[in-house]
Amino acid sequence: MRNNLNYLVQGPVVLRCLNSKKLIPLSTYNRGMIEIKKEGKHTYKFELKSQGGHTLLKSVEFPSKDEVKETVKYLSSLNESQAIFERRTNHDGKFLFNLKSPAGLLIGQSLLYDSEAGMENGIKNLKNRITFLNDLEKL
Repeated sequence: MRNNLNYLVQGPVVLRCLNSKKLIPLSTYNRGMIEIKKEGKHTYKFELKSQGGHTLLKSVEFPSKDEVKETVKYLSSLNESQAIFERRTNHDGKFLFNLKSPAGLLIGQSLLYDSEAGMENGIKNLKNRITFLNDLEKL
C-alpha cells in the first residue's frame, strides 16, 4: 500500500503531516526538495526534486556552497514567465530541457525523457516546484 503524505502549513516554521502527529521543521522539508551535493574538491551542485522524490533538475557546477544557495534563492524569486525552458532532443532521440535565467545563463538541465509529452510534464512539475519554493520564501 502506498503511503500518501499530506502536509499542512502550520505557520512559518513547521509542517504537520496530516496522517500522523509528527511535526517537521520547514527547513528539513525544504532541504528534501533541494539537495545540495559536493561534486569535486571545490564544486557543488543542487538537485531540485519532485514531491515524490524524483529529480526534476540538476544544476550546473558552482565553485562554492554559498553560490548554490544564492542561485536557489534566485530560483525561488523567479515567476513562471521569467524562467526560460530550452527544449532539446539528444542524439539518441531522447528529450530534455535546460533551465536558463532571463539573462540566458544556464542554471540546470533535466534528466532524459522518452517522449516529448513526458518532457513537457517534467517542465510543468518543475514550474510547480519553483512556485512552491516561492510560496515558502513568503512564509
